[in-house]
Amino acid sequence: MQANPFLSLAVVQLPSHARLLPSSWCPDKDLLAIVTRPRGKDRLSLYKMQGSKVWEVNFDVDGSTGDEEVVDIAWSPDCQTVAVAHKPPRVTLHSIQDGRQERAIPLASTSAAVGTAKAANPSGIWWFTQEKKESKSDIPDIFKRGFDITGSAHSILKGQPLLDPLLDDSQPLTATDLFAFKQKPTRGVGSTIPAVIASWPTLPTDLLAASIQSAKIGGQRPRPGEDLDEVDLTNMDSVLAVADDAGNLHCFLDGSYPLGIVAIGPDIASMSLAKDNDLFFAHPRFTEPTITALRPFVIRLPHLQRRALRDVARVSSSVRELVWYTMRVVKDMRSAWFGGEAQSGARELGPKWIRALETRMKDEFGQEEPYAMLDLTSLLATGCATDALADYLGSGEQMTERGMQKWEQSMIEALVMLRDYSEKRVAPACQRLHLLLEEAYGWSLLPQYQLCGINTAQVNACMDLAGRAVLLAGWLAATARRELVRFTEFMFWLRYETTRLNTSGEGHHHPPVPRHDILEVNDYLMSGLVVSPIDRWFMGPVPQFSPHDLGVPGDWVDMKSTALRARRVLKEPRLSAWQYNIKQKDLSHLDRNLDSLVQELAVRSHRIFLEAANATARSAVLLSSVIPSRLVDTTLLRAVESNSSALIRERTVLRSGQVS
Repeated sequence: MQANPFLSLAVVQLPSHARLLPSSWCPDKDLLAIVTRPRGKDRLSLYKMQGSKVWEVNFDVDGSTGDEEVVDIAWSPDCQTVAVAHKPPRVTLHSIQDGRQERAIPLASTSAAVGTAKAANPSGIWWFTQEKKESKSDIPDIFKRGFDITGSAHSILKGQPLLDPLLDDSQPLTATDLFAFKQKPTRGVGSTIPAVIASWPTLPTDLLAASIQSAKIGGQRPRPGEDLDEVDLTNMDSVLAVADDAGNLHCFLDGSYPLGIVAIGPDIASMSLAKDNDLFFAHPRFTEPTITALRPFVIRLPHLQRRALRDVARVSSSVRELVWYTMRVVKDMRSAWFGGEAQSGARELGPKWIRALETRMKDEFGQEEPYAMLDLTSLLATGCATDALADYLGSGEQMTERGMQKWEQSMIEALVMLRDYSEKRVAPACQRLHLLLEEAYGWSLLPQYQLCGINTAQVNACMDLAGRAVLLAGWLAATARRELVRFTEFMFWLRYETTRLNTSGEGHHHPPVPRHDILEVNDYLMSGLVVSPIDRWFMGPVPQFSPHDLGVPGDWVDMKSTALRARRVLKEPRLSAWQYNIKQKDLSHLDRNLDSLVQELAVRSHRIFLEAANATARSAVLLSSVIPSRLVDTTLLRAVESNSSALIRERTVLRSGQVS
């Protein structure tokens, strides 16, 4: 009599080269993830229980090597994400909806940690959920603030207006983006994330926590009541653990935020893992086939249960979002001014116009060393144009109405963009950065955050950079506003002279009325048409100026001295009277490269929070078995290869320093 105690729920026909993993089945859905290897390359496929394929991921698309191998997979606690461990070492997170890669996590090199020269590859991956304690209070909490402490940086950011959204560069361009009449400087083609941002320790993206408005892809509108939906917190406080064949354990909070590397032992080839609160139970398999551990190693991570971990992780994530936001905005500003791969910059239109004039003066009028600026200044001062300049203004390709309109539109759009982006995006983002760094500065002085290793001097340096960026953004906005006025006056003058020269021989008795300011036009000719003052915001070294260099009195070093000075001015009316002869301080020697300053701020902030993220691994306590701390018990089963089949069992118990 043949009997099968297991009932078959479904039969799935898989390819002959398919490979099942221990965690292939989804815990709460009728989904099956398998690994196929067509043409010698691993692919991850998701099947329904009925046998139909949902999607397939080819890992060669994202730039991985052809010999990449899928080692293991793990499902997120909400079963909406699949974590895939690869060889060479890295981890990718994929959505179960379409297989889209949500995040790629590089595994840090562990050869230095274990003292070996070989590269460590993943041997297993697990995603542990954290049991939530339900509050059974009869009194409802009507003042829910989530995880924000009143007065903290995030609680203050909640009351601030959201920063304007930026388009997601990782999304494909639509037909509207490709064929739009007006160029979109905020959208890049094939842009990549810088290494400092890609390796930043961060939780899953939360733009609202960083006070940034999220962009809706494709103009999507939120459905009615979407903002009232309860947030899914299933993945919160979960831990993604990856073991490698060098005896190390890589942990990630919420499947994203790195917690550091815990070295268990150099002779461990692989291990199975279990978790209970802050305890990890590891059953290792040693590289020597004759040694097997009967009892698990126990790794305790006390920092995992502390609130400081999530507080630092949230601040690190928000700082990362704001730094990346600022870097993209400054990049867009630079592209609009100097140009980039996909568009030409407005900055080059003036020098191009001057070069065309000097070329005509040299080729057609025989001037060996043409100097167009002298002829333009003479025309402005006397109203008399040289033959070369009159010919150029009357028949130049750039002097057509269409050419002048394009020049004017490009310059005005670029200057308005610099003005608005500086004071509406860069300055507010850096102010929010300064607020978050102030909280990190406070943590560096508290003993409960000492394990995070936050360097007070480094945080102070980052705060100085953020404050300097706010000042430079306001300075750039004022300069762009001033440049816009001068360029407008220059275009008024250029149109006036063009019209006057073209109508001078047609018998018109009423010349055009001048609308320009001669001084503004001359100022733009000398320091705007060829070399613009805006160039310095994107060229040069990192600015190192101090408030004293800007003319701020030396006694304005803190709030107390500033308040005393204000009270003294209020008591003496003569100090608040209008002062006519005020000497302006020369600031031309100061560096003001906003681009390099933001890059430096990103590097320094990344270093601070990367050190703080490893605090959990630094708190690790490795035990050899589950017994009281006063007793360390190691049980090993050693099989000795010999001609006899006898097994030698060895047990070592350490009691109060004695061996029995």
